Amino acid sequence: MWERIEWIIDIDRIIRLHPKINWNVIVQKAQKLKMTTMLYTALAIIFYYYKTPLPNTIQNKIFKNKLFTKILNYQNKKTLYDIESLKDMYINLYLLMQLQDNLYLSLRYAIKFILNTKKQDILFVNY
Repeated sequence: MWERIEWIIDIDRIIRLHPKINWNVIVQKAQKLKMTTMLYTALAIIFYYYKTPLPNTIQNKIFKNKLFTKILNYQNKKTLYDIESLKDMYINLYLLMQLQDNLYLSLRYAIKFILNTKKQDILFVNY
């Protein structure tokens, strides 16, 4: 979700440039796409790091969810894509799976995470 910090910064900029955003429409679209957890996670990150102005209803939703606090605490230590050990990989996978809105999406994410082919893997096989 935030493998590129500029995506998070873009969300902050959009909110600041358009202060009259209809948050009900945003939340409804996220619900329809089964992306509410991802939406609130992104909003939690920009609120925490950039002090992005968010309506009280959104802030309450963010702070009610302990997952967001756990992720923000983990983010302070490292990014979710910094993998230094097998333990880091499992912690990352666990946190990222929790960001999915249902079991199907969690399992699909886990499979992609585990089977994700990197350029280094291809280079290694070619030698």
